[in-house]
Amino acid sequence: MSSVVGKPPRPSADSEAKSIEASSSYYFALQRKRSKWGSSIQKPYLVLPQLPRRPVTPVTHITHKDLDIYLKPLLSNNWHVAVRKDAFDREILSMNKLFTIKDPESNTAFLDSLAQISKQENHHALITTDSASDIYVAVHTHQARVQHPDPVTGQLSTTKLPGLTLRDVRWAIQVENLHKEFLADGRAITTVPRRAAWMRQQSMQRLQREYPAVHIDTEGNEGHA
Repeated sequence: MSSVVGKPPRPSADSEAKSIEASSSYYFALQRKRSKWGSSIQKPYLVLPQLPRRPVTPVTHITHKDLDIYLKPLLSNNWHVAVRKDAFDREILSMNKLFTIKDPESNTAFLDSLAQISKQENHHALITTDSASDIYVAVHTHQARVQHPDPVTGQLSTTKLPGLTLRDVRWAIQVENLHKEFLADGRAITTVPRRAAWMRQQSMQRLQREYPAVHIDTEGNEGHA
C-alpha cells in the first residue's frame, strides 16, 4: 500500500524566484489574488497521453524517457513539481495541482470522483481544500524503489526511496481527464497561472536533475548524460 504526500510549490514572486516549495496556506492566499495570479480559465482540450500500464511490484521510479511521454503533457496542463524533505533529509518530489471548482455542489462531486479514482488505483494523494472552490492535490509514491547495479555482481537490485512512479502518472492523468469534463461543462473554473511557463520550466528542470538520461560508454558502462 502506498501513501502519498507532498507540499505545494510557492508560485514565485519576482523577489523570491529561487524556490518552488511552500506551504499550502501561502499557495491558496496567492491564488485568491486572481489579478496577480491568473484570469484565463484553462482550456479543456489540452492533450494528455494515454494511461501507462499499471506497474507491477516492486514499483520503481519513472525514467528519463517518461518525462517527455507523460510528465511534459501534465506540466502543459498546469501540473507542477513540488519538493519536500523527508525524515532522512532526502528530497522527495511530488506532482501537484490546484483545481478551482465553480460551486459547493460541483466541489463535492469532484471530491467524490477523486475518491473513486484513488480507490480504483489503490493509490491515494494528499488532497487539501481551502474553501468551497479550491482543491489542491499532491501525489507521489511512498513505497517507490530505485534500481541500481550491485557493485560486485552487476545485477540490478532495488532500494526503497519515495518519489514519482507510473502509479502517480496514472493517477494524475485520470484526475486531469476528470477535470477536463468539469471544465467542458463549466463546473471547473481553474485559472492558468500568469507564471505558467516559468513553473513548467522549473518543474522540468527539477525532473531532469532527478531523472537524468543514461548513456552507455564504449566499454559498456552506464553513466549519466
